[in-house]
Parts: sequence; structure tokens; C-alpha cells
Amino acid sequence: MNDKSADDRNIPRTRIVPPKFRKGSRFDKHFPIIAKEQNWITRECCYCNWQYKYTELKFQRPLQRHIKNCEKYILARKNDGKVVNKNSMTTDMDDSEALNDPSNMEGNTSANITDNDMFNSFLKADETSSSSDLNMTEPMDIEISADLQNCEKSKEALFVINKLLTNFISSESDHTKLLTNMSFIEFVKQLNPTYILPTPKEFVEELQPRLIEELYKTLTKDVNEKSFTVCINQILTTSKNLYSVSLSYLEQFEIKQQTIGFMTIDPKDLSNLVELVAQKVDKEYRKYCIVSAIPHISSTFPLNPDIIECSAQSLIKAMQIAMKKLKNTSLPVNYLIDKCCGIMIAFNTEPEIKQFLASNKLDAKTIFDKKIPRNTFIWFAIFELVYSQMDMLKQYSNEKMTYNDVRDYSFEGMELKVFEGIIKLLQPIHILLEQLKSKEMPISNLLKLIVVAERNINKINFDDNTEVQIISNIGGFSNYGGFNEKPKRSNWYNGITFNRLECDSTECLNEVRKTILEGLSQLFEQYLNNKTVQIATFLYHATFNTNFVKQEDWILFRMAVESEMPSTMQPLPEIKVADEFAIYEDDTELSLLEVDIYKTKCIKQRHLNRFEFWETNKNEIPQLYNLAKKYLSIPCSTTFTQNEYACVEECIGKNKELDYLDLIQERNLMFILNQNHY
Repeated sequence: MNDKSADDRNIPRTRIVPPKFRKGSRFDKHFPIIAKEQNWITRECCYCNWQYKYTELKFQRPLQRHIKNCEKYILARKNDGKVVNKNSMTTDMDDSEALNDPSNMEGNTSANITDNDMFNSFLKADETSSSSDLNMTEPMDIEISADLQNCEKSKEALFVINKLLTNFISSESDHTKLLTNMSFIEFVKQLNPTYILPTPKEFVEELQPRLIEELYKTLTKDVNEKSFTVCINQILTTSKNLYSVSLSYLEQFEIKQQTIGFMTIDPKDLSNLVELVAQKVDKEYRKYCIVSAIPHISSTFPLNPDIIECSAQSLIKAMQIAMKKLKNTSLPVNYLIDKCCGIMIAFNTEPEIKQFLASNKLDAKTIFDKKIPRNTFIWFAIFELVYSQMDMLKQYSNEKMTYNDVRDYSFEGMELKVFEGIIKLLQPIHILLEQLKSKEMPISNLLKLIVVAERNINKINFDDNTEVQIISNIGGFSNYGGFNEKPKRSNWYNGITFNRLECDSTECLNEVRKTILEGLSQLFEQYLNNKTVQIATFLYHATFNTNFVKQEDWILFRMAVESEMPSTMQPLPEIKVADEFAIYEDDTELSLLEVDIYKTKCIKQRHLNRFEFWETNKNEIPQLYNLAKKYLSIPCSTTFTQNEYACVEECIGKNKELDYLDLIQERNLMFILNQNHY
């Protein structure tokens, strides 16, 4: 915006007279200077890290405009109940409070961001949010004030729409792309079916300078009659805090077209928002963890130190450590890893090989240029991917001299035996990994499945000439995004063949087997000695007495349960293991110990599901019932939603001062939202 105050006062243009609000001391507190470069100055908002770079010849009005719209600053002012700095910005800040109060949204539709500087700050925040562990989109930083107690419902709905609209627009660096963004078009359609999107020319010339303001005014006309407002109002009648958190999750997923589903839901079906949010969110989250009959073993929040997350990532990490050890200690394994990676890089990048593929009507993109999912054991996927193309590699190996390629692409003799042996050893690991990711696999089976994998590895006969069967989902890997970096110079790259290593295949494979088993054993001990796993396993009635690898473990797990019960309980008598597995026909034959009553109940009521079992027996075994609520997420009544709401309220109540959820809070809330939906 051009300022004409100098012209109005007949002051020469060469002389700059700052307005009264441009005094340095008035900005230093809220926008400290973080960098100076010649005539350029960079200031940063001390509330939200927004930055602004300007020269002394340029007005500092964006600083004033930002502080009016900075939600974190406004929230801090509300929490303090007073002006932050009485000597600075007193007049302007009083105005900004009125502009940004959601309760005044109806009268001030332009209260939120209206210039491109703020778009850039939103985009910058989005770019810093990424996920490196689960290969999924990390939720963007949510800046929604949880303190909406004084807002009217209809105005709160407008505040929601304004916030969602802002996020849609800030997600596109080129705003004209919104006109072809189907998610945005559907968003507009749901808010105002009669609204006609502008042409690209109108969008740029007329709307661009005040994009959010104009779209907001047009789209929200008579919006109180729309289903989305009804949805928001229905949410508000349930729980104020629950609404705030649920709104955050609505925002996080609107770019992935998740929000649209909420906008089109019949208001009559909105009695349990937690369930609706969980249905949208858990598809992105639960496949990475062990869930099902025993969901995430969760306690009161924040999580206790003894709570352990049983995830597929734990197995992947253990096997990556094992393969790294083999790569450093075993020349044959190191050679095969380099060879497989080198083959994939060569076929994806080298023109001569692409010429060979083209002459045989093959496409490298569908062969080796694969994006391996992050929740997959990468070395196993690479080995099977290369093994699946053995015939094609052999064909190229016979013709490669035409292309002056000295590298060995075939697998024969001793090398093939070792290669197939390693794949056979890793296949039980892959099967275990898929079981850990399955929502049908309860935690109580974890120890047994690890032992099954160990036994299958020990059974492998390396002299068996049976052809290896590919078991990984290679066809499901997406094309593009694979190995395209510069090839690494290795023994294979320099033309050295496997036979020159002079290795003993049996000795090599036994070393691989030993290292893999050591990794599994460490993982087994980690879970076996974890008190939470012990109690969760013991209290899962459906597979009682069948999920213990050794009978002695049953006593160990029972003692873990009793250690959590009141000290007034009778101590565990010295009994034989065999007696613990006896089947009693009549409850009257039992002692008064709850664990003994529980044992017989398990045998007789194994057909009941988890909720039915504990609801039926909560009066007879109340102490164990309390433990089940803690370690198995058993609801405190048959009305499961009441328990969910209570947990969410508790989670949020511990962080009332924050207007967003940190990573630990998000994980804890995820556990709550998902716990009753498996």
C-alpha cells in the first residue's frame, strides 16, 4: 500500500518522516531485530516466529497489521487480561483485539489475513512440517484458540469457515490453481451452492489483492442455513473442548479432502464426533501399530514411563541394526547389498541400459524405479525386487559387452545360493512384520509370533534347491522415486565378481541366521520384560493360557498383575505351574483370589468379546476390572462415548494454556480417538 502522508504535508520526498507508530521502541518488544544487512532489517514476531524484511525507506505497516492478526498474541492478551505493553501500540492494539475476537467475526469479516505476506508465513509453516517415520502427511501446525467459551455458536461456525478457507488458500503458492482444485471446488459448493467461481482473469485482477476477504464475504452469505454450520453447532452442544480439538483434526485433513466428508454428513448422525474423527484419522495411523482386540495399551495421560508402543517400526529398526552389523562384518553380504543397489541405480539412470530396455520393449520405471514404503524392511524388498528380475538380468549380462559394461549382473553358482539363502532367512521377518501391522493381531500374540518367526528361521535348510517364492507386494510399490542417485564405486562396480571373495556359503548363511536371531531375541526380551505387555497379555481373556511362550511366563505375568493390585490382597502361594492351567468346573472350588476367579471366567466365557466380558464380571473381579480399564482401554460403562469424551477432556485440560497440540498430545489424543473403534 502506498502512503501519501509526505505529499499531504508538502514535505520533500527525499526526507522520510516515519509515522508516530514507527518508532523503534514500539516494535522492539514484539518484533525484535534478528538480522541487519546494509539497508535491510529483518524482524521476527516473538509470538509466532513470523518474519518481515524491510528497508528504512519502506513503511513498517505490515508489522502493525500482523500484530492485529497474530492469534498467539491475542490469546496471550486474553490469558493475561491486560495490555501486554502499556507504553506501546495502546490505541492500535485495542482495535486489533476487537478485530480478532471471534465473537465479532460477523461484523468484521476481514479480521483475518488479507495480504500476501501472511500467505507466505503460512506456507513457510507448512513446509517445515513433515513426517519421516510413517510415510504419511504430518498434520500442519494448528493455530486455533481453544478459548472460545464466549463465542456464540453461529459466529463460531463463521470463524471455522474463515479458518478453513485461509488454510485452503495458503496451501497454494499459485492461487489461480484453486480454480481447478477439486477439493476447494467441493468446499465452495457445500458452503454456497449458488456461488459461481470467477474466471482466472477476474481471480487475478479483482480478487487477488483481497482474496480471503472477498471469498469469505461471498461464500458465507446465508451460510447459517448450510449443513456445515449445522454440523458445527451440533458439535458445540457436546463439548466445548472436544469441539476445539475436533476442529483441529478437521483442519489438518481438509487438503486431503477429509473435511468434505464432515460437511456432507446428516446432522442427525453427529451425536458422536469422536467416532467420526476416528473413522477419518485411523486409516492414516493405525496400520503402523499393533491394534485390534487389545488396542493401544494406554493409561491416563500423559503416558506412563512403562507404557510401550508395540509397532512394526520396532521390528524394522531391530533388523536394520542386524543388517548393518552384517554389512560391516560379512564381505559376501556387503557385496550383495552393493550389487543389488548398484543394479537398481544403473537401470534407472544409465542411457546404455535404457537403450537395451527399449530394444526389448521394457520400461525401467516398471522394473526397478520403485518407491519402497517406509513401513517395509527395505533390504528385503530390494533383494526380492532384484531376484524377481533374474531372467532379464541374465539376458542383459549376455549382451552387456556390446555396451562396454564390465559389471556382473547375473547370479549363478555359489552367489545364487547365498543370495537365495538370505532371502529365505528374511522372509519370516517379512511375515512377522505384516502381522504386526495387521489390525487383527492383538498384543497378547506378540511374543508367540516372535518365537514362531525364530523357529521358522531355524528350520530353513540351505541345501534345499526349491525356488524362492516372492512374498512381498512388489506390484503394489508405486513407480518413480526409487534409486536414482549417482552410483557408488564398490567391488561390484569395479567389475569384481562374487567368486573372487572365496567365501564358504554355509558358513556365511549361518552367520546371517545367527545375527538375525540375535536381533529377534533382543526384541523378544524387550517385550517380555515390559510390565505393560505382561499385564495386557494376562488380562486378555479370549486367549488366556494360550498366548504364553513358556508356562513359566504365566506366573511372571500373574505376578506383574498382582503387583498392581492393592497390598491387602492375599499373597500368591507357592504352586506348581501345572495347577495354574487346571480347568475348574465350578467356581465354588476356587479360592477367593480374584486372579483365580478370573482364570475360570476366562475358560467359561471365552466366547464373549472384550467389552462384554469385563462388563459382565466387573462386580466379581473389581480390582482386575480397574486394571483392564487402564491397560486394555475398557470403558467405564456400556456407553463407550462417555469414556471417550472424559479422556479427551482430561487430555486437553492438562494443556489449557496452549492453542495447539504438540506431538505427544497428538499421539495421546490419537490413542483415545481410536481406542474403541477396532
